Amino acid sequence: MAHAVMAFDRSVRFKDQDGHLHVEWTRISKATVNPYYGREIPGCEALGLDPARIYQLLRDPEELAKGAATFNNLRLLSKHVAVSASDPKEELVAGSTGTDARFEAPYLVNSLVIWRKEDIDAVESREKCELSCAYYYRPDMTPGIYSGLKYDGVMRDIRGNHVALVEAGRAGPDVMVHDSKESLMADETEEERKAREAKEAEDKAKDAKAKDEDMDDEEAMDEDQEEAEKEEKEAKDKKAKDKKMSRDKKAKDAAPEKEAMDKAAMDAAIGSAVTAAEQRIVERFRAATEAREIVRPLVGSVSMALDTAEAIFKVALDARKVDLTGVPTSAYRAIVKTLQPVGTKQPAMAHDGAGVATLATKFPTLARIGRA
Repeated sequence: MAHAVMAFDRSVRFKDQDGHLHVEWTRISKATVNPYYGREIPGCEALGLDPARIYQLLRDPEELAKGAATFNNLRLLSKHVAVSASDPKEELVAGSTGTDARFEAPYLVNSLVIWRKEDIDAVESREKCELSCAYYYRPDMTPGIYSGLKYDGVMRDIRGNHVALVEAGRAGPDVMVHDSKESLMADETEEERKAREAKEAEDKAKDAKAKDEDMDDEEAMDEDQEEAEKEEKEAKDKKAKDKKMSRDKKAKDAAPEKEAMDKAAMDAAIGSAVTAAEQRIVERFRAATEAREIVRPLVGSVSMALDTAEAIFKVALDARKVDLTGVPTSAYRAIVKTLQPVGTKQPAMAHDGAGVATLATKFPTLARIGRA
């Protein structure tokens, strides 16, 4: 049981005999105000919204509370992709949410299990430990103020689709896979606090007693043996001190040159990494934006917060009931362009992953990028 492990090390995580990582509770979403482009909002055209404008939407606490049960037993994915019974995306399934989803203001919380080692490693290394929910909702464009923040509309009738492990979630870094001793201690009851403090005092007393017994044993040692050990220790200390002084002198002499080399190498590495990351983000954003425009005549505004052109094309192909068995994703674009527009649209979905609004803030030049 997870409680047995918590009582032992105060952690909300534990691994079972098969190496699967269990998280007893963690925050998966948050009641807050976040930015969305008009084209990301379901029914954008019918609501008369500007597709290029950023709207602030409230993830309403009452709506999260009402929809909490729909986040039970959902797939935990390694990235955001819409899933269904007919298209489960099994290759991306990293684990599952639990069965105890509940709203604890301002957070939607649930338990998790992560099955795949690569995803467990990403969480434990903090490479990918933030969580992002994908869900359906009905936009109610009634403005207001929540916790001092103005909003343009409210997300109503929230229904979960999946939860994803991401590097940066739209809900913020406080929505992450939990393993915080401090958080647990802040939530513990008075009875639990007293039990913990009593156990800590008992352990401290045992350590002190053991130290006293060790001192008594040392006093009973033969005086000649003590003297010999003392001399041997002094000789070792002197030798270690001489070596350290020699190393310090060499390091001091070489420090300026090494510092200059390290700084140049670090600057070059950082510059290269930043350039590559920006290029990847720009290319992915451009491709996804173009894909949304291509499928618009077929399915209207695609408001699922999907981050790849292939996923967006697949939405249109699924809507036209195109059999994609054995068809590579690279061919989706060409197939979509052969289709004639229809009047029906698929249900729209939003997710909490850091979206285009966040990209626009981090990379202002994205707004000037045209379609390829």
